[in-house]
Amino acid sequence: MIETLLTYLSVSIIATIIFYVIGGTLSNLLKISYGNPFLKSFANIFFGMVVAVLFYSIIITRCNTVMTGLFIPICFILSIIIKKDKPRTSLIESMKINPKIILLGILVITLFAAYNFYFLWDATTNLLVPPEADKVFYARVADYYNVMKIESPYLDYFNTNNPAPYHHFELWLTALAASLSGLNTLLIQQLSINAIFSLVLSFGVMALVNHFKKITIADALICLLFPFFIGIKFPFVPPQFFHHFDFYFFRSAAVYQKYYVINPLFLASFLLFLNRKRDIALLVLLPLCFFNFALLLAVTVSVLLFCMLIRIENRIKICVATILSCCFIMLFYQFNNRTEMMLNNPPLLDLMKDTFTSFAKIKIAFDINLKNFVQLFITYFPFTLAFMYLWNRGAIVSKPLSLLVLLLFTCSSIEWSVFTMKVDSIQLFYNLAVPLTSTFCLFVSILFISKWEGLRKNLAYTFLLSWCCYCVLISSKGLDKIKNDSMNGYAPEYLQSVESKLLQLNNQGGYMGYKNHESIMYNVYAYKPYLAYFKNNINITLIEETKDIKPELDPFLLSQQKQFLKVLFFNRFIDHQKENNEYHSEAQSRIDFIRQNHLSFIIVDTNVAMDSLLQAITDTVIMDKNNGERFVVLKK
Repeated sequence: MIETLLTYLSVSIIATIIFYVIGGTLSNLLKISYGNPFLKSFANIFFGMVVAVLFYSIIITRCNTVMTGLFIPICFILSIIIKKDKPRTSLIESMKINPKIILLGILVITLFAAYNFYFLWDATTNLLVPPEADKVFYARVADYYNVMKIESPYLDYFNTNNPAPYHHFELWLTALAASLSGLNTLLIQQLSINAIFSLVLSFGVMALVNHFKKITIADALICLLFPFFIGIKFPFVPPQFFHHFDFYFFRSAAVYQKYYVINPLFLASFLLFLNRKRDIALLVLLPLCFFNFALLLAVTVSVLLFCMLIRIENRIKICVATILSCCFIMLFYQFNNRTEMMLNNPPLLDLMKDTFTSFAKIKIAFDINLKNFVQLFITYFPFTLAFMYLWNRGAIVSKPLSLLVLLLFTCSSIEWSVFTMKVDSIQLFYNLAVPLTSTFCLFVSILFISKWEGLRKNLAYTFLLSWCCYCVLISSKGLDKIKNDSMNGYAPEYLQSVESKLLQLNNQGGYMGYKNHESIMYNVYAYKPYLAYFKNNINITLIEETKDIKPELDPFLLSQQKQFLKVLFFNRFIDHQKENNEYHSEAQSRIDFIRQNHLSFIIVDTNVAMDSLLQAITDTVIMDKNNGERFVVLKK
């Protein structure tokens, strides 16, 4: 146990040093200096991460990556900050950092790596417990990048597809670390990468605090707990005020990894606004469009509106960079996606058109927006009062910053409601609203406390620390639930036997036992989560026809379900056989598929019968005594 933790902890520390050196070297070349040591650490590490991911993704995909578009905002930022007559300090001097901050950084990484490891380790069985299927799927996508050299979340190993929209940045970072270290991708993601992002977030908040005052022990504790920072849910509020996705407000970066890459950019933008560099602060937000496709319209529209409403330098450059970034992403996916999955998915404009086809759908969009804003007010009620108080007293350091936050939240909320809460479109809201409101509320609280003295300040600190501890508790309960749900009652002997066999087999496997659309998504696309600890890049695909699956009641969800089922590998294989008059039976097609794609094992769920043809090519069967699942090794 300790050996595993120390291995991945060392990866975190080495990777952080590498990122810091890359970022520090580039900062020196660009003659960027940082007076605040926390700001220097935050900027250099995050800058180094972005540059490393940019060039690694370009090299792996041979420039066929949406990350290439990052050169657009980067070039515009460089055109503003580069000053030829500015003196350059020596590289060693610019990289120098206080030993206390180094020790603090190591402590933060160690604490967060150990915290994450705690929720992966089961002391009873002495085995690692898989996280939820979504996190396993993220690791699988990172493996897919490295093996297939394609930037796509569809994992089409049998019919290589083209790039597709997703939140690629943190997955490319995992792919990079896994490729260089050769270690388990899932553990790299859960322990190493999560710990690095937690350090970046903590140092970013410390830099924010240090902008106003000297860091105290209380400040440091609050900043270290920032990755857990979430709103409080009031259980006595009538449920009519909340839409049924209200739980997304109560997840933190420690639980939900998509927030990790959103918050550092918001922190960077906030710090730039406070230093009166509004033009660069807006340009820094544009990479969000490339890091997470769901933020494309909300960010670009907000930045353009902000340029029109506020007096700002380099307005034309910002508008041009925003339009070019948006066009690049839309055209990139338009010209790259040629798979059935992407061609059949309703495009952005069709979804918006669908919303306005009837008064009833317009009313749904209006209701969603209204509930969003009511929910935001209730969720962050104490911070809302503090914000209003500071605004009325003229104590807000940067009112344009407050306006930008409101614009971003409003555009995100409207865009989300236009999609009428359908499937992945909810990301348009919670991927932006949660980190945005959490970051800004913490910013408001720091301002609020800085205006007080004596007893009131101590009480305010006590309240905020209590809030942060509450957030840690809520996050821990969420992780604990994920851990308990992931155990699934597997016997340790079964898992050990499967691992032993799997190491001798190739990575191609099949799966039998789907029950509905959701089970296909989580058991086939994310596969059996425990396998992620045994071997990297395992590919499991459904080897059953899905014609009898229960259809969705919602017409929109039904259309998406049909598209998804249509492109499943085995379904496509059967369709191809039928077109060529080669189809005899599903059982025979299953054998043909296994041989053609060199599957070496099958996982068969409880109560699923194996036909005689499948039994004829079976070599070994390992059965789990707890739930009846079978791991079937096929004959060579």
